[in-house]
Amino acid sequence: MGEDDGSERSYDGSDADYYYELKHERDERKQVKLKERKEKERQRDRENTKEEEVRVAYRSLSEARKERKRVPAGPLAGQSFQLFCSDHVDHFYTSDYYPTKRVDFYCLDDTSNPGRHNQKPGRELAMLHGDVYLNGNTNYSFGPFFPPKRASRQTFKVRSDDDMYELSLKFIGGDYLRLKLSREMVFMNPYSSSSPAPPAAAPEVFEFVGIRRDLEKEKRERQEMMRNVRSPPSPRESWFEMNHPMGSWNLSRF
Repeated sequence: MGEDDGSERSYDGSDADYYYELKHERDERKQVKLKERKEKERQRDRENTKEEEVRVAYRSLSEARKERKRVPAGPLAGQSFQLFCSDHVDHFYTSDYYPTKRVDFYCLDDTSNPGRHNQKPGRELAMLHGDVYLNGNTNYSFGPFFPPKRASRQTFKVRSDDDMYELSLKFIGGDYLRLKLSREMVFMNPYSSSSPAPPAAAPEVFEFVGIRRDLEKEKRERQEMMRNVRSPPSPRESWFEMNHPMGSWNLSRF
């Protein structure tokens, strides 16, 4: 078997067809793996960017504390924070589906039908509960705890509903938080009789950062994206019209 230059079949043995079929499949697998690796790197870069955004907010809080300025924690009841963690990407990212990680906060009303749907945004005197969602298998509830009135570097220790795990929270401003979870929590699967043992390479503690979600803004962005997908390009937006010397975009400059 000789080296293939991609433009002609350099191997012409009796099994040449089978050989080139296998080679084609091997090349396709390489391309798929390369694409997956690049997508994972892009996702990790995005999470790193969000982590840095929260680090900047944390440094700003430290400066405000030195100047004896009070920073409000902001409302938490009925609020959702998207979570980011580059370590989580390393161990859980798949190109097929990598869900949005988040933590939600809510109050339980003293009614005959308490639950997550009875959220009261802005109601901060009651004790809060929370839900963490990391993927299809890893989600759990925690609380109750009294929400802070001011942002601080203080750590809030809360227990999961089953009292098996401890979560560490820091509310560092109206739009930011930090959340620490043990690797046993991150790798647990409540829908299985036995959760998989965390790999040795996984950190003992996963440190997530949270950024408050603007659900109305996300809704508008999704609607705009769907409109762009459904709307075909106008004649003036075709490749010819935008790039060819005789296209309307170029002719319009004269």
